Amino acid sequence: MRGSKEFALRRSGAAVLQKLVALVTMLALLSPSFARAGTPYTIHWRSHQDVDSCASPELEHEGAAIFEVNQTPLPTYGIPGAVEIHGDGSASNTLEAEFDSVLLRMGRNDFHFGVHTTNGGNWCTHVHDVVHLVSEPLGLNKPLFDIRRDGTGFEGSTAVDLSLAEINPALARDIAELEVRIARLMTELLRNAARVADLRGGWTSCGSSTRSCTTW
Repeated sequence: MRGSKEFALRRSGAAVLQKLVALVTMLALLSPSFARAGTPYTIHWRSHQDVDSCASPELEHEGAAIFEVNQTPLPTYGIPGAVEIHGDGSASNTLEAEFDSVLLRMGRNDFHFGVHTTNGGNWCTHVHDVVHLVSEPLGLNKPLFDIRRDGTGFEGSTAVDLSLAEINPALARDIAELEVRIARLMTELLRNAARVADLRGGWTSCGSSTRSCTTW
């Protein structure tokens, strides 16, 4: 009787172990994979030119690589109709550099911003630039740069830490679900192991003589 119970528990434990190995293997395959990455991101640049600034609120060349993400240049474009001339004579514009989250990585991500007034006009530039990292599907809006350019251009970098959920939410959900299933299977495997150990321990029944003891 004990043998059949132990055999059944061992078979159950082996089945659980096989499932566990399969899930761990799947987790290992999914973790480094970003093939399903496709979260749209935008670098959103708001530029305000003072009334006495000689800089133009528009790009000299649409598609210029004003920004880089992890050393990858990004073409930047003005949003049609976004140029505004204010009552005091100052001007502002909103520009964007769109990219896919495949350029991002878990942890530190480096963003570079380089802007100058053309034709040697940095000396008469008076501009306030505010730049954010935006992902509308995620509701994400992270500040990148907030600078004044008075008589100078700007070249600088900043770092932003991102989680897997902010890069590839679908993959992050898959991994979280696998981790829950693995935890359940581990609990079941340990429970079966304990039950097999209890059966192997058995018990002893003795008669009047110690020589008549029988282990079950």
